[in-house]
Amino acid sequence: MTKTQTNNKTMKNKILSFLFSLALSISLNAYSSEVTITGNSTGFKTGELVIMAKKTHTVQIENNKFKITIPLKSSPQKMQLYAPRLKRFIEFYAENGIMHAEVYKKGFLKKTHITGSASQGIMNEFKDAIKTENTEKFYTLLSQNINTLPGVDYLIMYKRSLTIDKVRELYSMINEPLKENAKDIKAYLDTYHIEAMEKGNKAFDFKWRQGEQTRNLSDFKGKYVLLNFTATACKPCWKAYEGMNELEALHGNNLKVISFHVDNDNVREAWYRIAKQKNIDFKCTSLWEVDQKKNVLEVYKINVLPTFMLLDKNGIIVDRWAGRLNPQKILSQIK
Repeated sequence: MTKTQTNNKTMKNKILSFLFSLALSISLNAYSSEVTITGNSTGFKTGELVIMAKKTHTVQIENNKFKITIPLKSSPQKMQLYAPRLKRFIEFYAENGIMHAEVYKKGFLKKTHITGSASQGIMNEFKDAIKTENTEKFYTLLSQNINTLPGVDYLIMYKRSLTIDKVRELYSMINEPLKENAKDIKAYLDTYHIEAMEKGNKAFDFKWRQGEQTRNLSDFKGKYVLLNFTATACKPCWKAYEGMNELEALHGNNLKVISFHVDNDNVREAWYRIAKQKNIDFKCTSLWEVDQKKNVLEVYKINVLPTFMLLDKNGIIVDRWAGRLNPQKILSQIK
């Protein structure tokens, strides 16, 4: 081997060693990514705040100050700052590094201010535009930041305040990695032409899987259908299950009761665990694996839980309401 070849080989080894070290460094940095949140509190004095990320983290307030370090699964990562005594929470975007929060007991939602990440800065700009009702500024911010997590989230939240053409234009600007976060927008665009699921309109048909079977809502034509939209974390929802059981047990020849879980399927076990703790043996049909679930929820425009709909024997919506189950009202509408 010539001297030149030896030098070239040594150089290649050094480059490979450098690239390996760099990759290892990046890997370790990604693994050890964390955010430190410092804060001042006004009005709380002592007590605790809760940061809800992938796991729940509790931090004590001492002398109107607090500090906590939380590992990040991704950056940015959406988190919630929760005040247990107020039963209120604020969402924010955490990134690797140091962030700061000014937390107020009085005016918790409006006055509390969190800074320190680029994504949080974008979120604060959106909040200011909404507060001043500046529609043009809001749309400009969306256009400039549509390829950020806050941009996608705010488009999801305020899509109905924009024209369908503007929503379509903004969605087309979203890069592929963020399209996964924008599924709600795609569902909105895909179902925009479908008439609203209001009283007097025909219920939108959808399909679900239960074990080895596939069923459609339209399979129950000839019966009244009570359709309930529910979620595991919805406390009022749990109060309705026994009443739904009784309705189907007593009037099952004329009424089909269906409970549509808006949750992802990965919380199904948690739902059954809570049901067991509450001694709830729910015998009605529970839907978890619904085809194009986001599209269905977009069509039905489920914004409050629980939401109920009563369909007649031809699938026409005869009543729709949110809140508690009223068996007597339902029975008075079944002929």
